[in-house]
Amino acid sequence: AEQVRVTIGITADTNLVDTERAPDCLPLPPLTEPPAASGFAISVPVTASYARVSAELTKAMAGKSFAIGDTGIRFVAKRLTVSPDKGKLKVVVDFEANDDGYFDWIFGGSSLSVTGSAKPVLDTVGKTLSLDDIIFDAKSDDILNAAGLAATLAKPIIGRILQDEARVDLAEQEKDVRDKANTAIAELKAKTIGGLKIAAGELTGVSLASIDIGENALNVVISADGQLVLAVAELKLD
Repeated sequence: AEQVRVTIGITADTNLVDTERAPDCLPLPPLTEPPAASGFAISVPVTASYARVSAELTKAMAGKSFAIGDTGIRFVAKRLTVSPDKGKLKVVVDFEANDDGYFDWIFGGSSLSVTGSAKPVLDTVGKTLSLDDIIFDAKSDDILNAAGLAATLAKPIIGRILQDEARVDLAEQEKDVRDKANTAIAELKAKTIGGLKIAAGELTGVSLASIDIGENALNVVISADGQLVLAVAELKLD
C-alpha cells in the first residue's frame, strides 16, 4: 500500500503562566473526526471469462432433468451458455429428450434449446454465484409450444432448475484471498516501516462483495476486512 491512515490520540497538560510565550512544539496536522469504524479493507477483483463461467454452470447443470405433464418424456440438461447482453446475462440452455425416438421423428432431432436473460447474484453464505430474475424470450415460447410442452408450464420449471442448480462455487477464490491477506499481515508484523511497527493484526472477515457484468468477463470483488494495532518503534523529532 502507498498510504497508511492512522487515528492518533494526543494527551496534553495545561500550564498557566503569567507572561506570553511562543509555543515550542511540532505543528499539528489538520484534525478530523475519527472514522466510524477502524481497521482496514482490501478489495480483490476476480475476473471470470464467460467461457469459464459457462463451463462451470454446465458442470453444475449436467444431468438435471424435468418432465411436463404425463407424457413420460424427460428433458436432460446438456449445456448452459452465458454471455453479456445489455446489462444482463444472455442464457442459452440445451436439453436432450429421452423419448425413444419420438422427438427425432417429429422434429428431426431429440434436443431443444431455450434462451432468456438473467441477473448474476452472489450468495455470501453459500459462497456461490447463481442466476436470478430469469426471463425466457418469445422464441423459446414457440419452441416449447411446438414441442408440445406448454410454455406456460415449462418455463417456471426450467427457471427453478436454473436458480437451484446453476451455480459457480467461489469458496476456493475466497479462501485464496483469505490466505494471501493473512500472509501479508504476518509479513507486516515482521517489519518496521517509518518508525512504526505492527504490534497486532488480524483478519476479521472475507466476503463476496459485488459482481459486475463486463464486456468479456464477469468481475467479482472479494473484500477482506481486518484490524491492525500500530506501535511507535522509533520517533525522531527534528
